[in-house]
Amino acid sequence: MKRLLYFILIVILFPACTERMVETTGSVYGTVQDAKTGNPLNNCNVLLNPLGRSTTTGSNGSFHFTNIEGGEYTIQANKIGYATNSKNITVVPGDKSRADILLYDATSTVGKIYGTITDISSGSPVPGCNVVILPSGESVTTGDDGAYVWANLQPGEYSIQVVKRNYHTARKNNLIVNAGESLQIDFQLSSFGANERLPEIGGVSISTITSSSIRAESFVIDQGSSSINERGFVYGFSPELTVDNGTKIIARSGDNSRFYAEVNNLQPSTRYYIISYAINSFGVTYSTIESFTTKDNTIDNPETVIYVSLKGDDNNDGSSWQKAKRTIQAALNAAKPKTEIWVSVGEYDRIYDYSAYLVSIYGGFSGQETSKDQRTRKSYVAGIYFTGNGYPAIIDGFIVSEQSGTPFYPVVSVGSNITIRNCEFLRNTNHIVNGGTIENCIFLENRSTTSALILASSATVSNSKFVNNDCSERPTSMPNTIKKANLINCLIANNGLIWYIEEACNCTIVNNDNVEISTIYNSIIWNNRSVSTTHEDGNITVNGNTNESILFMNPAFWIGAGIDNWETYDYRLSAGSVCINNGINLYYPIDDYPTDLDSNPRISDSVIDIGAYEY
Repeated sequence: MKRLLYFILIVILFPACTERMVETTGSVYGTVQDAKTGNPLNNCNVLLNPLGRSTTTGSNGSFHFTNIEGGEYTIQANKIGYATNSKNITVVPGDKSRADILLYDATSTVGKIYGTITDISSGSPVPGCNVVILPSGESVTTGDDGAYVWANLQPGEYSIQVVKRNYHTARKNNLIVNAGESLQIDFQLSSFGANERLPEIGGVSISTITSSSIRAESFVIDQGSSSINERGFVYGFSPELTVDNGTKIIARSGDNSRFYAEVNNLQPSTRYYIISYAINSFGVTYSTIESFTTKDNTIDNPETVIYVSLKGDDNNDGSSWQKAKRTIQAALNAAKPKTEIWVSVGEYDRIYDYSAYLVSIYGGFSGQETSKDQRTRKSYVAGIYFTGNGYPAIIDGFIVSEQSGTPFYPVVSVGSNITIRNCEFLRNTNHIVNGGTIENCIFLENRSTTSALILASSATVSNSKFVNNDCSERPTSMPNTIKKANLINCLIANNGLIWYIEEACNCTIVNNDNVEISTIYNSIIWNNRSVSTTHEDGNITVNGNTNESILFMNPAFWIGAGIDNWETYDYRLSAGSVCINNGINLYYPIDDYPTDLDSNPRISDSVIDIGAYEY
């Protein structure tokens, strides 16, 4: 560690560029499963058309295609003993598109339901009917001939429901499909009167899926023959949803046509169905049925550990230190949900995202440990580019040191559910962190000429140190060393312009250039060039380099200059400091952060101390 601290800082200048990398390609991933059992199918041939690229599914039935130009594609899967199946998919640059495929046993016999929908008065076919098969809730739409078909149905009992605007809903139950049979089920729909039009609404758009909530949005196409008096959503575990059968949420209006709602208190890892609805004086109309699955919120108790060592081989299965893989990426490629990756000390390529989820990566092993608690060191990586696909993940015990901004930034866009813990970022050039939760980390002598340095994006940064970081040479009107962060128990010393910290609690902020903080509690503000706050309480502010009241152990008495031996300077409190037992307990979240920057217990006496260190 100290050897690194004596290296000469090299600042690499880059031409002006945008803050975010523009992605030009996307990726496709998914699984192939047995349609009857739901079990994953390995050794399936998966073809990406029209590119003609192919891959083979692994033991968990997964496949993955990367570097795909945006556009429309077809994923086709086949396996001996199964009927070939395919799925159309749209690839968006910068995004990952999922395409799960079901294969049916070629030796089994399936059935079919088909029919025609006509107007009961005219006998004419009715196009545009939404034909829903239950219990799956999947739907098809009738064409100009009013025809529909459901093929490849497993033998069993089904219901068919037909929905069409300005027609009365029709339904037939107890439809028995036998192996090898085709069942014809026709419908005759009766329409409303000419002046009795129901509303017309669009489908449900689902976003921001978490383990317990989603955001649902829909829109009104036509209010019908009278004003809409209510609109909203209905969700539940079954696709058979109405305003009287399911959980109803009355929506808020987004504008004249769009409406939305936050759906909360959902169960993790659970599949739900949802519809939107609108009501006028003539009745209620529904959208098509959509489904979603909430995310798993548990990352503890991993089911698998994959080992990585520079002595290993990527052809190994990674099941032990003796059978370790050589690269982190190979371990990620082999990871299943709820996998931990243990990485021995050494220098590795960047940690790069992949389709696996609920994956945690731990560095710093010697290569003999049986527990994470036995680690004493950290592993070097060239960078971290990890989103976790929206799921929780942990990256713990790594050093990113002296990396430049090309071809990838040292650390870019960690997802909002990612925790970066026990990591060090030393003398890197350009972008450092964007998003996630940061715990017990060190940011030392990082520089940026093209972007804000530490973009925490309203994330919480706790028990961490920021020393000698700067982006003052950024060619914009507002260089930002730290932007949009919530800080707890942090030391912020000798950094460039900080714009801005959303909230700081029990921080020690010393020797920085201009600092802008929205809300600050229980913090030491000492010898900064300038500090601007919106709301503050319980702080000690000293405009100058006097140490008489604060009584730091060994502070550095200047602004803006780099601290060559920063570890020799000590911003802990001495006996008699005005900061001891002078904070406000109310502002400190003791249950979430029971220790200070030194990992000593908060609160040692009855009243919390001011600053990052408890005396």
